[in-house]
Order: sequence, then C-alpha cells, then structure tokens
Amino acid sequence: MSSRNQITLPREALDAVGDVTLFYVAVEGDKLVLTPARSEPSDTADDAVCAAWAGKFR
Repeated sequence: MSSRNQITLPREALDAVGDVTLFYVAVEGDKLVLTPARSEPSDTADDAVCAAWAGKFR
C-alpha cells in the first residue's frame, strides 16, 4: 500500500477482468474483495458515484 492508500494490482489480474478502470470494494472478514464496475444501463447512477469517488483521489 502506498502512502496515498493506493494498491498496485498485477497486470495478469487486470488483463483477466478486461477493460475495467473502476472497482467496487467490499470487506469480507479480513479480505478486500474487488468487483469490476462495468457500465450497464441499470448501473448508470452507481457508475457516476464510483467515478466521482475515484476522482477525489487523483
């Protein structure tokens, strides 16, 4: 984890999920679970929130 609370994901993991730039994060016990935030018509509001959140940390 960097000093800016960022993590680096292995290229192989990113290649496996495809063209995704945002992830939903969940905490399950002592694990972080990343789920790709894919653009779908029903997720428009969620994507906007996710993108706005990500923009705060750039």
